[in-house]
This record gives sequence, C-alpha cells and structure tokens, in this order.
Amino acid sequence: MNEIQDAYEKEFQALQQEAERRAGELQDEGKKLEKDAKAQFKVDLIVRWVDRKVVMNLPQITMKTTTVILDLPSVTMRLQELIFHTPSVRMVPKVVGRYPEFHGLKIVMRDIIVHVPEGFMEEQRIKMDLPEVRMERQELKFDYPDVSWGETEFVLRLPEVEVKDISFIIPINNEDVKRRGAELRERGEKIGAETRQKAEALAARMQADVITAGFAAARSEAETAGNTYAEYLTKVETTVADGVQKVDRTLAEHNLPAETVDALTKLKADIIGKGVEAKTALKSIGDILDTEKQDLAA
Repeated sequence: MNEIQDAYEKEFQALQQEAERRAGELQDEGKKLEKDAKAQFKVDLIVRWVDRKVVMNLPQITMKTTTVILDLPSVTMRLQELIFHTPSVRMVPKVVGRYPEFHGLKIVMRDIIVHVPEGFMEEQRIKMDLPEVRMERQELKFDYPDVSWGETEFVLRLPEVEVKDISFIIPINNEDVKRRGAELRERGEKIGAETRQKAEALAARMQADVITAGFAAARSEAETAGNTYAEYLTKVETTVADGVQKVDRTLAEHNLPAETVDALTKLKADIIGKGVEAKTALKSIGDILDTEKQDLAA
C-alpha cells in the first residue's frame, strides 16, 4: 500500500512541477503584455497552491488472530496382560458306591471310584498389544484478514491561478493588446482547471490501484489461512481414523473376553466423539473464513 502511495506521490509532484512551469510562463507573458501596453494596461496574476482534501472510501484490511483449543485422541498400542476366566471341564474322581472285599474271615468295604467331568472357571492369562488412548491438548492460532470499509483522507496540493486584475488604465483602441489580455485570462483559468482535472483523475486511479492491491493481499492471506484450516481438519480426521482402525483391528484379530470387547467398543465411541468435538471447534474458524471470502469476492 505504501509503495502505491509513494509511486503516485511522484506523479503528483510531476503534475505540480508542470503546472508551476505553465503558470510561470503565463506570468512572464503577462509582464511582457504589460510592458508592450506601455503602462496603459495592467495585469495582476496570482499563482498560489491550495490544499484540497480528497476523501476516498477504501478497504481497511487488518489481520486478526483467533485461537481454538482441541483435545485430540492419540491412540498407541501398549503391551498388556489380560487375566480372565473361561468355562472348562476337568475329570475328577467321584465315589459312586462301595463293594465288599473278603480277606479270609475279614470283610473290607472298598469305594467304587469313577472319573466324571466337572465344569469350572479356568483362569486365562494372555499378553497382547491393546490400544490405549491419551488425550493431547493443542492450541491452534489462525491469522485471517478482516475487511471493513472506511474513509481515508488525502490532501492534494493543487495550483490555483487567479487573474486578479487585467484592466486598462487608460482606454485604448489597441485590439491586439485587448486580444492578448483576453487570451491571458482564458489561459490562466484553463491552467487551473486542467491541473485540477488531472489531479482528480490521478487520485481516482490511485484509489482503484489501492483497492486492487489491498484485496489481492487480503485474498492471499485468506488463502493461507484456508490452507492452515484444511491441514488441521485433515489432521483431526486422520487421527480419529487411525484410532478407530487400531481398535477394529484388535477386535477382529483376537478372541477377547466380553469385558475387554465392551471396553474397546466404548473406547472406539470415545475416539469418534472427540473427533466430532474437534471438528465442531474447527467449524467456527471455517465459518469466519467463509464470511471473509465472501467479502473479498465482492
């Protein structure tokens, strides 16, 4: 923006120098006319510079920062020992009756023992990699352009040529002097009008260039912010998808006890829920960027 103003400042200076040159020539011609008229003609020209205020409605583009805090699930595999009980069957001896056994005149009763199946809960111990979730808090800062319109005032220094007095001291019938006097007045007024017109056209061109450059810079900043937003959104989606995949793979590849299956199912739901929370938090940034894009497209 400053570069544009500096460039146009040089053009305004060139316009000022040209107007000063033309006004100087006009004054010289006026002095010559007065000399030729031999005091019968008086010319009084005033050349002065006047500050004119030009108010432009320009985009006011400022960079704003917004912060989003995300709790992202980080899923890692950790070796854990699972202890659980499964129903099993074992053979145990059981007395089902007695029978007599004769030893001479002595009778001894003996147990009839058979092995029968018996159900019991058998302890199982296995070691395996199970998914474990750790929450990582991340603070994300987004810089984005905020566009508003406001009036900006410029002061242009323009020449003003005033023909204060062109008069005959004593009436004369010199038509050439009369003609030259009228032309002098006309040219003086024309110099002022042309200079003002050129300055106003220059100011309008500068306004257009400032608006164009301002919006181009803002669009570039908005694109950068949009890319950053897309990167974080992709990171959230990738993190959640990776965690869900690890849980699903563990459930599919191992015959786990019911309580472990329930725990992993809940873990999967928690991962998905945290992903939804993170994307919801990021959506506020997306809404801001969408609004700014609409303003910049206008």
